Amino acid sequence: MFPNSAYAVPVGSFQNPVSPPAGDPDEGTLVSLCFNQDYAPYISGALTQLLLQSTWKVSSDDELNLVQMRMETLISMFGHLTPCYKPTPSGMEIEDNMPLRVDCNCEVFVPCCDGTEKQLVTTDMIQKPGQPGGGSTQPKPGGGQACYDLSMLAGGLALVPVLVNEGDTISITKNQGAGTDTGTDWYCPDGNTFFGGACITNTITDALDPAPALPHMSVIAKIGSVYYGAWQGQIITVPSGIVNQQVTLLVNQHNAGTPSGSYSMNVCVTNNQAATWSHILDLTLNTWGFTITDPDGDCFGTWVSGTGFVSCAVGNISPIDIQHSASGATITHLECTANYDASDGSGSLNLFAPYPTTLASEAIGSPGGSVTTAFDGTASAATIAVRGSLYIPTHPGSTIRLQQIKVRGVGVDQFPGAPSY
Repeated sequence: MFPNSAYAVPVGSFQNPVSPPAGDPDEGTLVSLCFNQDYAPYISGALTQLLLQSTWKVSSDDELNLVQMRMETLISMFGHLTPCYKPTPSGMEIEDNMPLRVDCNCEVFVPCCDGTEKQLVTTDMIQKPGQPGGGSTQPKPGGGQACYDLSMLAGGLALVPVLVNEGDTISITKNQGAGTDTGTDWYCPDGNTFFGGACITNTITDALDPAPALPHMSVIAKIGSVYYGAWQGQIITVPSGIVNQQVTLLVNQHNAGTPSGSYSMNVCVTNNQAATWSHILDLTLNTWGFTITDPDGDCFGTWVSGTGFVSCAVGNISPIDIQHSASGATITHLECTANYDASDGSGSLNLFAPYPTTLASEAIGSPGGSVTTAFDGTASAATIAVRGSLYIPTHPGSTIRLQQIKVRGVGVDQFPGAPSY
């Protein structure tokens, strides 16, 4: 508190819980701030209160885990600070040793004397289109996108350097140039007439062209055995049945020996294939969003830090039942490892997805030890569940301890931030 007084005691920054931010701290629109590096440890220390669960207005353990992991990322970013410049006062000129700023996207900026800055053009920005070759960027599954600048002669071909599958999309922008197959009539990339430096609305078709229903001399794309319009503004959705096919661009004409001119374009491919993910979940360190069910009002387990999920004693039964929502995912591998003790009696450790569909079951019994239950296949999971029970006739209180889960799936990642395997 300022000024100093006898009542200046530390208080939290938030009188009431606040809603968490929507994205990760190192993604989206990034900003920068230059300050004295000696202040960095104090800022990092002040940010640790963002790890307190009382700071956040959340509705589930999953949401709390996610925001706490994001805050850990934010705090760790203050351990990787790099030098930056302070804007110069208005009217000053910068001569030698001009400072530069390079952001997280490797874009370069220089300061102006009025405190603003200008971006420098890099070779990537002015690179002439051509035929992309080895090492071309590939779009990641789950909606990742990669764009390519291509060019081709009016009688030639261009290859989009990525394999496409059903559901992927291809968009065309920056389509420029002109071509002719007669030497007299010239055409724009969409098949309209090119005359006097302008594209004039006027298209024709030719029954001998590869795609006779599309405009003559327009840019087209071949996927499998089907042709699609590929000029400015076109968006092609890869049809069903296409698996790992190449996309070839060409001009819709049949006079292979005579065309002249060239075309250039920017082609963006969005990979809409479901993303795959895998995680190993150490239940002794974190619940990872699993919750204990209580269907009958009886104890179905507790979570103990350093031990994992531990079964309860209900008469002569020692049950454990945990579940996790898995909406939007298909589970392809699920594996749970537990240990238990039982002087006598028997029971089982079971996996479900979606609950109550049984995926795997492993018998357990005296004298105790370790057990692993695993499933490999395909399960469209609304809920992942692990359930175990021991029937102990003479030694109630024997326990099952769920300690590790390995899970692999397709679609929405159910455990963002968890270690992969």
